[in-house]
Amino acid sequence: LELTQKLQENDKKMKSITKERNDLKELQESFEVERNQLKEYVRETEAMHLETEEELKAAHCCLKEQEKTIDALRMNLSQKEAELSSIRIELESATDELQKK
Repeated sequence: LELTQKLQENDKKMKSITKERNDLKELQESFEVERNQLKEYVRETEAMHLETEEELKAAHCCLKEQEKTIDALRMNLSQKEAELSSIRIELESATDELQKK
């Protein structure tokens, strides 16, 4: 009788341990799926980061070119304003001479 009880207890323990093992296997599989998803997310995020970095570098280069163009246009405008001022002075001088005649 005692042996039968021990066998039943051992059977219950075995079933409990087997269930726990199966639950742990399911949990492990779930964690592996999640880990793989996270790895994929990290790969995608890194790829997006590299793409964004490249776009940022390109935008920075474009901005530098635009700044150079703006500087050149400012210089050109300054020269044109100086020329215009000189022409105005000459025109005023010529107008004064014509009025004197």
